[in-house]
Amino acid sequence: MSDLEIIIWLQWALIVLLIGFCIYVFNAFVELSSIVRRHKTYLIIDGKAYILKDNKLVEIEK
Repeated sequence: MSDLEIIIWLQWALIVLLIGFCIYVFNAFVELSSIVRRHKTYLIIDGKAYILKDNKLVEIEK
């Protein structure tokens, strides 16, 4: 194998690794956004629980 062939193979290997890494990072962001969407934060004021829904505080019935 000549030096040129080795360099071409290494470039292809690097491209494949970079594409794989980009897919991995994209999937991590998708998973993180789904976790954030499912996570609910409750606010407790004077013994009453509230949740943020459609940018408004809604009291949670007990």
